[in-house]
Amino acid sequence: MSFEERLRDELQRTAAALPAGSIKFNEVLEQGHRARRRGLALMAAAAAAVVALAVAGAVVLVGDEGVSPDPVPPAGTETPRQESPTPTPQESPSETPSEEGVSFEKVEPTVREWLLAIQNSDEDKAWSMMTPQAQAEIGREQFDQMMGSALPEGLGAFSQAPDFHHVVVASAGSEAAVVAVLSGEVTREGTTEVDARAIPMRIVGDEVLIDEVFDVRYFSEMVTTFTSASLGPMRYREGKELTADFLQREGVAEVYFSIDDDETPLPGRFNRDTGVARATLDRDLGEGFHIATIVVQDESGRLYAEVRFFEAAAP
Repeated sequence: MSFEERLRDELQRTAAALPAGSIKFNEVLEQGHRARRRGLALMAAAAAAVVALAVAGAVVLVGDEGVSPDPVPPAGTETPRQESPTPTPQESPSETPSEEGVSFEKVEPTVREWLLAIQNSDEDKAWSMMTPQAQAEIGREQFDQMMGSALPEGLGAFSQAPDFHHVVVASAGSEAAVVAVLSGEVTREGTTEVDARAIPMRIVGDEVLIDEVFDVRYFSEMVTTFTSASLGPMRYREGKELTADFLQREGVAEVYFSIDDDETPLPGRFNRDTGVARATLDRDLGEGFHIATIVVQDESGRLYAEVRFFEAAAP
């Protein structure tokens, strides 16, 4: 079953368990968080309910002890990628050398282990799995306060999210900047909903660390017209432009768009004067629900990521 089919099935199952008409779409859109499609009966109402809950539980945190991370290799300067060799009968896929010397095999188990530690309120373990730069920016005291309730009850639920993929923002040599994306049905306090979360990570050699700072500065007022509920399902054909309008754009260096489970993102052409990033779709999208992962790389190299659902009409 394809990614889009799984997502559509999950939304339909959630729709059957949630009442329609309980969400005010305009209020959700004004807060700039994940928009769902209006006028699609129970399915759209279910998706909108997910948005509202995500907005209600959002955490905005900017540490007082900010330390900039080492810059990510600038876009367009990475070592050209080579096709991975096909494994021989004596060689399992997991033993195949990864592209550019970077192994992405530990990304999923690492992020799930981190989320499980958060869900289990294991502050020490969750803290130890984060980059020193993220630790310095958040601060241990603030992190422990968040672990008191907000993180275990919200973010921790994604440890069991059924769908996973990662987006490679930049890689060079044995280092890479990656965004892990978990999506599908998640259960919080006995309630199961469809939701998604993007988490920045860094790979240095064999070490994979979480680079999340729980800061939504660029996304709290970001407008993505192509996910607007008021427009209804639209056709998404190759060549169509996807746009993201950043009201908070100071410090933005690069913007990337990844659709569904694409590992390689579409580069966004960011206009610093207008705050608008545009990416050109490289294929037709099938009818149904999709997810867009939007990644901002700031001038210091730090990554910020957001996931939004949208619906496509038949191409």
